[in-house]
Amino acid sequence: MKEALLKKVWAKKFWICFFLLGAGVAEAKGEEPLLNKRGEALVGRLNLNEATAAQLSELPGIGPVLAERIIQWRQKKPFKRIEDLLRVKGVGRKRFIKWKSFLHTDGPTELRWQPRE
Repeated sequence: MKEALLKKVWAKKFWICFFLLGAGVAEAKGEEPLLNKRGEALVGRLNLNEATAAQLSELPGIGPVLAERIIQWRQKKPFKRIEDLLRVKGVGRKRFIKWKSFLHTDGPTELRWQPRE
């Protein structure tokens, strides 16, 4: 029984490190700006604990269903770290890495599309 619990704890630690290191590798490569079809770049930051469904939908890949899942998740348990977003169904590692630089858990949401210079 004790060994099974220990294995569970170590498995959880492994996956947390795996996701965090994977995100770090993507940052080291140099991030491309997120662009929409009009050529505008996404700028600013999004507060996971306060953003509306419309604000969440500004991130590429978040539609109304996923935005609602994120809102329902944070009503049960607010996000302490941006990595907690990976626990929401529909948010995978690739999406998280793409969004990571735009996310935070406190402060205002100031995410917007602006013409690329």
